[in-house]
This record gives sequence, structure tokens and C-alpha cells, in this order.
Amino acid sequence: YREVRAKGGTYAVAKPIGFSRSATVQQRLIRNSRLFLPVGTHAVSGIPQLWEGPTYDAFQSLLGRGEIVTYQATMARETAPLRPQRVELMTYPVTPRVAAMARQIVGNQTSVDLKAAAIERYLSTNFKYVQRPEQIMTTDEFLLRVRRGHCEYFAAGMVALMTAENVPARIVGGFYGGRMNPLTGYFVLRNEDAHAWVEVWNGSRWTTYDPTPVSLRPGDSQSGLLTQYATALGDSVNYFWDRYILTYGLGDQVSLAADMIGRVRQLAIDTRQNVLAFGRMLASPGAFGGMAALFAIIAAALMFAHRRRPIFDLIARRLQLLGVEVQPSTTVEEALELLRSRDPDAARVFEQVIALYEEEQFSPRKDRARIAAIRQRLAELRA
Repeated sequence: YREVRAKGGTYAVAKPIGFSRSATVQQRLIRNSRLFLPVGTHAVSGIPQLWEGPTYDAFQSLLGRGEIVTYQATMARETAPLRPQRVELMTYPVTPRVAAMARQIVGNQTSVDLKAAAIERYLSTNFKYVQRPEQIMTTDEFLLRVRRGHCEYFAAGMVALMTAENVPARIVGGFYGGRMNPLTGYFVLRNEDAHAWVEVWNGSRWTTYDPTPVSLRPGDSQSGLLTQYATALGDSVNYFWDRYILTYGLGDQVSLAADMIGRVRQLAIDTRQNVLAFGRMLASPGAFGGMAALFAIIAAALMFAHRRRPIFDLIARRLQLLGVEVQPSTTVEEALELLRSRDPDAARVFEQVIALYEEEQFSPRKDRARIAAIRQRLAELRA
């Protein structure tokens, strides 16, 4: 980990290319303290400390899991590294058949960008997207035989093909799409918006490519107008409660301090009028209604805080009991491979749970019956 030094309260994480715009980001830290910065972010402000690691371009806060962080992200159309980087080729073992496939796709292209565009186009038009593959497979099997899978397979396949062309590439995991809240004008991203794509090193900076078919990426589902507004209303209540009650960023603290100074100055100028106005406000019926609403929101927040443990934590706990440690960067498929090498019988039983979990993880809609089935299977395994 490397501490990022702030200048004037702002952390520079990249060099901007083109125009810049800022946005407020509020994130609930689900599994660790990693910040999911919007693509194109070159500066971050509003947090006390920022660390880079354990890999390049991955940034962490000092808050714990489950906490809420609010910060300002300044984004440019494109970005470049702050300092020169020496990017090494992936150690992925390219087989002769994959190398031949890469040569056939790129043809006579010599430009890195044109090679990447050709491979991106080939995968998105010749391979099939499925939320739940029939089997857990290797990247070579996906490229050469099965030719269908979810976004992680598409991303891994493109990285393998770029590696065959001696071009550094990496898989990027994050969120894609989101839904605009029409009441407040911000985007909401949920777990079902999780996605994987690719970044290719063109010699000076990382460029983004996504081989998953466009129509099958997250955020493509549609819902009725009433459903959208009902969801937006619930999101707005949660947002303002989290934003202005549960957490404050550095910018909020500065605004709060300035506001308090102004209030104290005004109080000193006209104490009597302020006291009378405050008394009238407390005596108004609206104040009682506001307090009742506040208590209702607090009760709802407490119920939410005691919700059931996430499925990923339950799976990780069960694997730990079987001798397989699941780190924040470990995928369930990698954990399953370790379990196969240690306990093949347990792995065969666990494959069904992993398949249901992946189907739920990459489905555009949550299925309560499927979630209940996963929890029931895990309970049976514990028994």
C-alpha cells in the first residue's frame, strides 16, 4: 500500500486529458474499504486519507466494512498515469490454439488500439452471453469450445487474446449502468449492476474496452413508470438519511463549520428574535410530524442494520470451515478450485451452491426464491 498525499485537501490520482467535471459519490463499503471511483477520475476530495493498493489504480479509505463514505470525484474525458509506468505482460500461459485465434482475429493490424477493437468486436458478435454457464470452465475452454458465458469470461477471454499479441491487458471489476433517480437527479448503482470489462495498455495509458454484448450489459432492463417513481422515492429517503444524518465528508464539515459561524453571529445580533422564532417552531404541528418521521426513519435504519448476513459472507464462512480461506480479492470460482484439490467430494456438493450464487450475482433482477434456495443449501451443508 502507498499513501497518496493531498494538496489543498485534494488527492491527485491521475493526469486529466480533456475537460473535467465533478460529482458527489456516496458509497456503502460492502466487503472492504476500496473506493469504486468513476471511470476517468483524476482527483478525489472529502476523505481524511487515501491509500493506493494492493494493486495499481486500486484506492482504499480507512473506514471499515459497512460504513458509508461520501466524497467528491473530479473526472476527465480521459486520464493518464501521474508518473511513467513500466507495465509487464501478463503471465497467462498462451496455448498455440489461442495464439492462432488471436492472429486470425487481428489480421494485419499493427496498432494496439486497432487490435483491441477487433478482438472486442469479435467476442461481442460471435460469442453468446449467458448468466449461468452450464459448467465452470477455463478461459481456453470458453474461447475454443464453449463460446458462451457471463461478463467475467468475456473479459478474461479478451485479456488472453491480447496477451497472445504481446499487449498488456487487465480485467477490471466494478459497476456499469445504474439508474437515474428522477426525483433528485443522481444515479443509483446496486449489486446487480456489477460488471467486468477490460483495460488495454497502449504504451502510455490504459484504455477501456468491453467485449460483452452491449444489449446484455447491466442497466438494460426496463420497468413501469409507477415502479420507477416508487423506487426513486424509497432511494431518496435512504440517500438523504445516509448523506445528511449518518455521515459527513470533509466538504460537509467545512460547510457545517461555516454555517455554524454564521448562525452564532446572527444569534449575537438578534438573540431575542431567534429564541422566539425557535419557540414558535417547536410549538407548530409540523415540528411534531417531522420528529415522528425522524423516529420512523431511525427505526427503519436500525432494522436495516440488523439485516441478514450477505450470501457471499455465508459462502466464505462455509469454505473457511472446509479449510479454504476466501480473501477480498478471491473469486468464488478460485475458491472452488482450491476446494477441489483438497476435498473433491465436498467440491461436487458445493458446485451447485456456486452456480446458484453466480446466477443471482449476474442476474439483472433479484430472485427471492433463488436467494432462499442458496441459503437453504448452505444450511444443509452446515448440517
